[in-house]
Amino acid sequence: MMDHFDEKQETVRLLVSEELSPSEESSFDLEQRPQVPDRHKNSIPSLASFTRLPNYRSARCKNIANFALRVCIAILPSFIGDRFKNRPQDSPKLRPTAFLDGMRGVAAWCVFNTHLTSILAKQLGASWGHDERSYHFLQLPIVQLLYGGLHSVCLFFVISGIALSIGPISKMNKPTINQPSALRSLCSSTFRRPFRLFIPAFASTFLCFVLIRFDTYRLIKEQMVDETIILGWAWDADYPPRMESLWAQLHDLHTNNMKNLQIFNTYQNDNFKNRYNTVLWTIALEFRASLALFLAHAALYFIRRPLRIILIAGLLVMSLLTDSFEMPLFFAGYLVAEFWTTPTSASVLPTSSTGPLEHRGRRIALQIFSWILLAFGCFTASMPPYEPWLTPSFAWLEHLTPLGYNWVYFWIGTGCVLTVIAVGQIPVLVSFFSSAPIRYLGKISFSLYLVHIWIVRGFGVLIFYRVWSWTGKDNDFITFVGFALSYTTLLGIVVWIADIFWRVVEQPTVEAAKWVEGKLFRKD
Repeated sequence: MMDHFDEKQETVRLLVSEELSPSEESSFDLEQRPQVPDRHKNSIPSLASFTRLPNYRSARCKNIANFALRVCIAILPSFIGDRFKNRPQDSPKLRPTAFLDGMRGVAAWCVFNTHLTSILAKQLGASWGHDERSYHFLQLPIVQLLYGGLHSVCLFFVISGIALSIGPISKMNKPTINQPSALRSLCSSTFRRPFRLFIPAFASTFLCFVLIRFDTYRLIKEQMVDETIILGWAWDADYPPRMESLWAQLHDLHTNNMKNLQIFNTYQNDNFKNRYNTVLWTIALEFRASLALFLAHAALYFIRRPLRIILIAGLLVMSLLTDSFEMPLFFAGYLVAEFWTTPTSASVLPTSSTGPLEHRGRRIALQIFSWILLAFGCFTASMPPYEPWLTPSFAWLEHLTPLGYNWVYFWIGTGCVLTVIAVGQIPVLVSFFSSAPIRYLGKISFSLYLVHIWIVRGFGVLIFYRVWSWTGKDNDFITFVGFALSYTTLLGIVVWIADIFWRVVEQPTVEAAKWVEGKLFRKD
């Protein structure tokens, strides 16, 4: 036993020998290390290096902490998380049409407002002067654009028509056309389009499916016992019920998703409505119109510009005669792209340069005309879909509608086209929609459009209910304070989840489509 104790003591001395003071080391003459030449000091390991055990607990905690830090950075919004990563923050050179991304982002925000206001107040669907209760400030023309869903969808379609056309038109306007390059570019856009639209859309329905399986919406409904706080339309009426079996729910999800693939059917009576995400009725229309536009590009590639414009205008009129909702907007976007892309490759969009003095009067006149055009476009785009013939502000437009077209769709679509044209000619608005925060909103606009509905009609209602239960609704000021707190909280949550969805689903989908294209397309 004593021998074992002595060995243990000696081992302890060896472990701590490097930490002893010079006075203490001198008292252990027999245990001092032999003198080692300087040239061998770095090559001979000490005995402590063999006997000191590694601190596995410390290393494990460090790895866990690093992993937790990476997860926290990953779930932060990209404009915050990127600051923690060693990525260059160089501002890219903006395209002349970068403001269109900002307009798309603002339109997605308006759709968010649409589905929020519909569950907070019923009367906001009517416009100013519709009846004796419709005289709120938010019901004024143009102001209704802030929460108008239909005008936002029309704006999406116009911007899509421009975005899908401006590249092919630029190649058509060149003196010589590189036929293999033009054909490959057109085939690539057509091939990747369904990936870009349908995979994120179906992923958004699966998220709602998971919430339904956990019976989330019923649990939220049970917490809202005071029916005098939330006074809008029933927020949970569109969701499918939780079914008894998982397979029955999966079959119901599949049936609803198949509705969004009916690209050759006419949109009527909500036959495109997906109950797991009610905003997806636009996806089938977007894809169908994209295919028709790509076909128009292929047919017109080698036709001269004046004749192209005449033919597209003819297609626009024909789509109006057939009561199509989406195709007139896409063809109008094509015509806007034609006028923004001149044969000399010089953009007609405004720039920061002032130009010669002799053109100052022309520029001032153009600015005045653009502002007038913007005002008229915003006015007609804000037409309410709900009984506009009873609204004095818009009833007179019914008699000015040509071709017997649905006059509500016609004037809202016309207003959106005029708004895009006018914004493109006003430098201050181009700068606003090209600013970094608005462009960020445009970057995540599709994800925001896809995920907001099941957050607003569920968690959003609960947030407003809880805050107003706390603040009360005794007067307009208290009601507004509760609204401001709830709105900022909900909007922050929606933007945060949309940012994650953009990074986890939308961006990988785009990269996957490119990868599949690279594997399937011929290299020659």
